[in-house]
Amino acid sequence: MKVFPEITPVSDENLFVLQHHLNADFDYPIHLHDDFELTLVEGCNGRRIVGNSVENYEQEDLVFLGPNIQHKWMKEEGSTDKPCVTTLQFKRSIISDSLLKKNEFESIRTLFSNSGKGVVFEGTDRYRIKLILKDLVISSGFERVILFFNLLHQLGISQETRSLASDGFIGVHPQETSRRINKVLEFIFENYHRPIDVKEAALLINMSDSAFSHFFKKRTGKSFIKFLNDIRLGKAAFFLINSNKNIAEICYECGFNNLSNFNRQFKKFKGLTPSDFRKSLADLQTA
Repeated sequence: MKVFPEITPVSDENLFVLQHHLNADFDYPIHLHDDFELTLVEGCNGRRIVGNSVENYEQEDLVFLGPNIQHKWMKEEGSTDKPCVTTLQFKRSIISDSLLKKNEFESIRTLFSNSGKGVVFEGTDRYRIKLILKDLVISSGFERVILFFNLLHQLGISQETRSLASDGFIGVHPQETSRRINKVLEFIFENYHRPIDVKEAALLINMSDSAFSHFFKKRTGKSFIKFLNDIRLGKAAFFLINSNKNIAEICYECGFNNLSNFNRQFKKFKGLTPSDFRKSLADLQTA
């Protein structure tokens, strides 16, 4: 499946670019770009692709995307709805690293850190954030700056969110505060393609197997084996979308040593077999 690179209209002269489309036709292909993006879709039902996540949405959808994650929105086939789409795009460079490290920027730092897999906003937070975005559309001058940073803050503190793409899909692990867990996560991302176990990971940080298992689950919310398996499946989904490798190649390159087990695990993970998953995305690409 081809993913098209996009050059956004964001320039060095502007803090951000805000586009507001009435009766959007969703005629663009699956694409990615170097900038952050917030997209609000209103007034139609449809499907959304973000990374290896494919989900339906109903009447309203609000998603924040980090750089270089592929995405596309569609409305239901045959629908006569006239959706409104508002898109906010901006460069990471608008906030310097030294400024982002300040305590007052913690919420925005969190937002950026979580954006790599795409974040969908739900419930009352979505409604509240939507109102700020609509105020931004009609604002001008320095008021736009204040509204923009308030919008990022509200996105960053929201508790009604879900990550979209799965662990492993984006290719890098999120940075944790613990050096020990970061060391283990880096080890997993570099070695998921080969057999690794709890004992090998525990030795990295000088822990017993049992102490390590407790430590890892407390920090990640998953057992070591479950986390490793999710990384492998996320990588497999990435290759199914972004390469022409056959399914057997993907199976073994992602650390699975049995094709039937890989098919079974992947279907449990995504609700489709690897071949059906690849076909479904190819069909959506041409929709």
